[in-house]
Amino acid sequence: MYDVICIGSATYDMFVKSAMKFSDAKPGDKVLLEHIEHSVGGGGINSSVALTKMGLKTAFLRKLGNDEYSSMIEKELAAQKVGIINKKKDDKLYSSYSVILTSAKESDRIVYAYKGASDNLSSKDFKLSDLNTKWIYMATMMEESFKTCEKIAKYAKKNDIKILFNPSLYLAKKGAKYLKNILSNTTILVLNFEEAQALAGSKTDNDVELARKLTKLGPKIVAITEGKKGVYAYDGHCRHSLDAFD
Repeated sequence: MYDVICIGSATYDMFVKSAMKFSDAKPGDKVLLEHIEHSVGGGGINSSVALTKMGLKTAFLRKLGNDEYSSMIEKELAAQKVGIINKKKDDKLYSSYSVILTSAKESDRIVYAYKGASDNLSSKDFKLSDLNTKWIYMATMMEESFKTCEKIAKYAKKNDIKILFNPSLYLAKKGAKYLKNILSNTTILVLNFEEAQALAGSKTDNDVELARKLTKLGPKIVAITEGKKGVYAYDGHCRHSLDAFD
């Protein structure tokens, strides 16, 4: 029995830093880089490693390509003592890969992401009975993987498994109707303010009103992050807030 099984992307990341502002670069330019760094990340890996470090027995359900990046990802998961549910690899698609461009003059970034095998997790790749856990942390999954997540959400409800759902903006923009099979089985919904507005179909700046709209979609608790303003959670009765760390 696991405490948490995380479902999401497993990505090999390349971080590159430029001395230029993003707005100063034009198509056709050759931009010199100050620093390059490689790392393993993605919604599924980041959450599973973080929860393992918190002392929870955690496993990761994912789909990797049959390539060199998958070996690096598996090595990192083993080092962090994260269990693996699905070991089947995709022979047609590469593992997820991202290039994260940062600027020394701006505290922001541009992410170029290739989803690849992460979007091709099929329910045939594993047995639903393998999901022997108390909680499921569900990050953003698209294409075939999203259909698989819908089946997992249905299975979770039947087997009293709680779900924490963390959709990204491009998934939130698809709307509540598209996500209803997951939202209706979600215990905790976590997203940022822009994602919350997109999912609720509202432009309101009133955080309580926004959270109230989201709880009506199914989640018992809604947590919304607002950058420097911090984070707050709403359970249908009370609003709890926490300031951002410097």
